Amino acid sequence: MNPFVTINDKYLYDQGNVELKPEISHQVETALLFNNRYKVILFGAYTRHPICKSYLAGAGNRVWVYPLNMSSDYSYGIRMTAVNLHPTRWWTLVGNATLTYKKYAWIYDHKKQNNRVMTPLFYLGNYLKPADKWNAELNGYWNGKTPLGQGLISPMWSVSIAVSRSILRDKGTVRLFLNDIVCSRYLRAKVINVEQPAHYKERKEATIGISFSYKLQRGENIKSSNPQRESNESKRIKL
Repeated sequence: MNPFVTINDKYLYDQGNVELKPEISHQVETALLFNNRYKVILFGAYTRHPICKSYLAGAGNRVWVYPLNMSSDYSYGIRMTAVNLHPTRWWTLVGNATLTYKKYAWIYDHKKQNNRVMTPLFYLGNYLKPADKWNAELNGYWNGKTPLGQGLISPMWSVSIAVSRSILRDKGTVRLFLNDIVCSRYLRAKVINVEQPAHYKERKEATIGISFSYKLQRGENIKSSNPQRESNESKRIKL
């Protein structure tokens, strides 16, 4: 809501909007759980007055970028997940696939505009335990073309890896990670329904790092669980 203007260059100006209204969202989900490993979720959402970054063409080929309350935001779709799959004793798989339809609507120049796209999303996580005290991860995702307010984001994907080892009698963990190992996170966005074409590009740099964690207290022993109870709890709260 900052009302001051930030001049990025002679063509692009940023400004806040002090007249923003609160957005109100309604969501509903229903899920089916199979064998405590597979889940199928149907979901839907409606948001009134969603707040999104918007673009307005001005004089001198300038484009003003500011947050705006759009008319509505609809989305619905299906999500399928699988957890704790074990191809081998030392390999665990987690994955999900989502297909969602999303539609933004707003008024521009006294005309109703919309941005609607069907978007597929995929994620696969591999968790490996090649030796005692050692763990490894290999995770990746792919997102299809995605709408965001007046913007349309091109497909994007990434792969990350990590290796960790338990030390200090399993109370400490050292972890080495590398996010986006092939430098594929290249954000490309196109602005639609404005008087002049607009594009935005940004390369998300790969990151490498090392972390250390330590458990100050081991804690109490975990009691054996009841699979049927876990299933019921999953149906109730893990949607």
